[in-house]
Amino acid sequence: ASTALFDEDMCLVVQETSAFGDAIDLTRDMPRLVGFPPHYALRRMIHSSGLEPTFVAEAETVDALLELVASGVGACILPLRIPDKLLGDHRLRKVAILQPVLRRRVVAIVRCDRPVPPLVQELIATAVDMAG
Repeated sequence: ASTALFDEDMCLVVQETSAFGDAIDLTRDMPRLVGFPPHYALRRMIHSSGLEPTFVAEAETVDALLELVASGVGACILPLRIPDKLLGDHRLRKVAILQPVLRRRVVAIVRCDRPVPPLVQELIATAVDMAG
């Protein structure tokens, strides 16, 4: 069984000194990207939106993606909720994506074939309250 926690928009992450403004239409202006491998949900989201970007590098962790972007290899698409301090530590910044809308729903999932422990129920309730 799943419980929706929140919807999460994506943003483009670029170097602080990048010529990109505060917002971008990726259907018109697509930078070279570094991204997760094709089987990752975020990568599938990008392709299912109709975009066909050029991926110049792949990494399996957010930190590795940020290091690649900081080194100038390309930009990346990550959740808008990524902490500004983390980006600042890498000298990166967020660019809002105007088109296409890249959004995912974050959910909590529990097994239906066994009782959900009270602590897990409380954790999910707290997460729902915090996300709301």
